[in-house]
Amino acid sequence: GRLGREADSARASPARPGRTPPAATLRVSHAQLGRIGRVSVRNGWTSVQRFQLQVILAFCSPWSQKPIQCTLLIVAGANSSASCMACTAGTFSNGGASTCARCGAGLYGTGSGANSSSSCQACTAGSFSMAGASACAGCLAGTFGTGTGVSTCIACMAGSYGTSNGSTLCLQCVAGAYWTGVGARSSGLCSACAPGTFATGGASVCTGCASGMYGSSSGANSSASCVACFAGTFSTGGASVCTGCTAGLFGASNGSTSSGSCVSCVTGTFSTGGASVCTSCTAGWYEAGTGSSKCAACAAGSYGTGGGATSCLKCTAGSYSTGLGGNSSTTCSGCPAGAFSTGGTSTCTGCLAGWFGTTIAANSSASCASCATGTFSTGGASACAGCLSGTFETGNGLSTCLTCGAGLFASGTGATSCVKCAAGTFWTGVGANSSGLCAACAAGTFSTGGSSLCAECTTGSYATGTGLNSSGSCAACVAGSFSTGGASVCTLCQPGWYGTGSGTSACLMCSAGTYGSIGGATTCAKCTAGTYWTGSGASSSVSCLLCAAGSFATAGASSCMGCSAGTYGSIGGASSLAMCMSCSAGSFSLGGASSCAACLAGTYGPNLGASSCISCVPGSYGTAIGADSSHPCAPCAAGTFSIGGFYFSHFKRSTIDRTTPVGSHQ
Repeated sequence: GRLGREADSARASPARPGRTPPAATLRVSHAQLGRIGRVSVRNGWTSVQRFQLQVILAFCSPWSQKPIQCTLLIVAGANSSASCMACTAGTFSNGGASTCARCGAGLYGTGSGANSSSSCQACTAGSFSMAGASACAGCLAGTFGTGTGVSTCIACMAGSYGTSNGSTLCLQCVAGAYWTGVGARSSGLCSACAPGTFATGGASVCTGCASGMYGSSSGANSSASCVACFAGTFSTGGASVCTGCTAGLFGASNGSTSSGSCVSCVTGTFSTGGASVCTSCTAGWYEAGTGSSKCAACAAGSYGTGGGATSCLKCTAGSYSTGLGGNSSTTCSGCPAGAFSTGGTSTCTGCLAGWFGTTIAANSSASCASCATGTFSTGGASACAGCLSGTFETGNGLSTCLTCGAGLFASGTGATSCVKCAAGTFWTGVGANSSGLCAACAAGTFSTGGSSLCAECTTGSYATGTGLNSSGSCAACVAGSFSTGGASVCTLCQPGWYGTGSGTSACLMCSAGTYGSIGGATTCAKCTAGTYWTGSGASSSVSCLLCAAGSFATAGASSCMGCSAGTYGSIGGASSLAMCMSCSAGSFSLGGASSCAACLAGTYGPNLGASSCISCVPGSYGTAIGADSSHPCAPCAAGTFSIGGFYFSHFKRSTIDRTTPVGSHQ
């Protein structure tokens, strides 16, 4: 910065026309030369002599093996001895030199102005220098120097470290630890050996325990820490634990180096893994093959009496066992009565249903016999049971008894058939165990024996007693009564009804014009002459109604008949047509009349029993009512007319002599 300011100051003086500016003069001390890397000082005048000062320096990049040097160039043109400068420390010159020579790498010079190479001294052990050094630098931590006058330090090798600068040697990792890298600066980089390995000190790697050995601790410092594998185990080297022989194998020697040292267990023995010997199967257990990891229990129906068995013994015929691992023949039990075994079974086989056996510890099915008739068994029986009351069995060797059906019973055990309920009784259920369950048939019913239900007396018949044993016990209902079936009595026909014959199932209703006033009637009474009844089932003569005047009825009529046209009846309850009287002359009736009507004016009736009146002829008229001849009809006067025989309605004829309208004449 100072050099730059001085150069700027020299350039700042203005130039005068016709004059050349003085050359810039710089004086650089040795201290300044040591602090600058490359300096260029240029005058700003183009016509002025220029010079460039390049200072020789050196610099190092991190972890460089030698320094990189800068160059020094001094341009000629000095005009006095004052321009000669002393060589800096670490350099020298013999005179007349434009540059100073540097002390070689591994050397250093402490004073300035040295005039020969003898002024350069060798760096001591544990230090180094580059060319032109004024002092030696100590080797950094993690490096060392063993000789003098060296230009570089050596990195601590794998398995060692250096904790301080200027070291002449590196420290070894302690026994039981290792370091694989170089240039370690701390013992903390040394790692403990893993179990199964060891190191004796200054190791870059740990050494594995030999095959057949193992080491269980970390940081082991010698092979003495490795222990031989026990019998039943092995290792292939560098092991922290030994591998056990697999189950079913064993190893007899210590320090085995491979799985090939493991041998299969023989029959009757087993091992669970890592075994030095195989174990014999205990009593009740066996193993038929080699290399087994466990023994099998003797199955039910068998046993084993000693250790190391390769098979089990069967229970003898007639005996069995239910448990596993039986270790004696006493674990086999004799079959109970009703069962048998042929040997080596976990259960005894029962005699078939319908059979039984009395022998204990039977050894075949020949010991079983069939049940007799009237008895049964369900299987595995030591005796057959008699059929219970209400059941029976007809054959041998059967497993169940049959139930007595409806209308049957069996009163004791061991029955071979069922008994019918007596005639006149019945039983609806099954399995009856006594005749007392057979009930007497109710009145109106009967049975012939062994019946589940009693039969009913047919319709039109009845029976009053109980326990009847045939249809002949049923009697026919008398006329005037009926029954619907199963009747203990016959029912009388009610009033208004009747029954004509015996043994009927229903009564008949009294027809129209008749009635029945009492129950149990065999016929119905007729309504008396002069009365009638339109409905049926009348229960009293009060139901019969009187015929109205103008009508009549004979006995038993369902309706009344009217008097014929030209006659009339003046009183009600007429019993015949003869009681109707003829209309007199000058009157008439149309039929069913209670009186005759007089002929209207303009008409007349000359005869008795007329059903109509005769009209006056056209051109005549009559004013009399009830005229019995044509005499009352008179001609119309001149200028008038009449419409003879004109009916306005029933019984109306023209009685008006109509006047000729205005403007006409007759």
